[in-house]
Amino acid sequence: MPSKKFTLFKIVRTTVQFIAFIILNACILGVCERITIPLPILYPSTVPTTMFLGGFDVIQYRISHAIFPFIALGIFIVVAATVGRAFCGWVCPFGFLQDLMSYIGYKKVTVSKGAHNFLKQIKYMVLFLTILMVGIVGVLTAQDRGKEFIDALGYYAYQPFTPFSPSETFFTVIPKIVSYITSNPSQLRVLLDPMLLMDLIEVQEPILVFRIVFLGILLTLMFFIPRFWCRYLCPMGALMATLGSEYSLLTIKRNIVRCIECEACSKVCPMQIPVLKVLKEKGKLMDSECIKCMDCMFICPENALSITVME
Repeated sequence: MPSKKFTLFKIVRTTVQFIAFIILNACILGVCERITIPLPILYPSTVPTTMFLGGFDVIQYRISHAIFPFIALGIFIVVAATVGRAFCGWVCPFGFLQDLMSYIGYKKVTVSKGAHNFLKQIKYMVLFLTILMVGIVGVLTAQDRGKEFIDALGYYAYQPFTPFSPSETFFTVIPKIVSYITSNPSQLRVLLDPMLLMDLIEVQEPILVFRIVFLGILLTLMFFIPRFWCRYLCPMGALMATLGSEYSLLTIKRNIVRCIECEACSKVCPMQIPVLKVLKEKGKLMDSECIKCMDCMFICPENALSITVME
């Protein structure tokens, strides 16, 4: 049974995540002027209520148009160096959704160490393939070549990952369908008419079906495996890890006198980091998978963990 301290902390963090979601979607409150600052989160720029730009969308778009993303990468490097992947743990809307799913009282599954270490690498492959694809398009664009190839790819030439992003499916595609049906109750048949759906969502039918099915599978997995997407598939998380989030100034340290090595910190980690092992080996929680959620710190029965600034 979680302590009152841990329960209160979860309420506080959930509240912060909710406030962050409202700020990101300030157009809901009537503040609709978009701020062109890319944030290190996986949030589609196609959401009509959003004020900020999803960082990965910006990276894809600029590279594919033969423009090096200096500003976006500069922001990401500064964030990675200071607070690591804290935006994943406290700001990202899709991370917030995953946390809400994990609060539902199903028994959580611990992925075997071998499978976990293997699956963690998939997000780096997604990142690599995406950058490779937009890089090729960017080179062709810079050389004014391959127009037929780029035209054939269409939307996928400039943002090859975004059409498959579960974040865009959840926050853009599904709301479009719901909004259409709500505004046109007589058009409920849109759900059964692939042609109407394609016109509405502007994607090919096989991709739309894949997106909905993929999102459904992910939502199911999130019930049982906390932060499944963040752990294994998110290219934005992979990019932040690649940029050195492991060595961020903000980190967590252990008081070796107070620590009773109960492993509560490791068991509660949504990213399945062996927290105690890392702390004993490195002295601080230096791990590229850490999203700075601080669950480990507040679950500790002996208050042996504390936030600190890397020296």
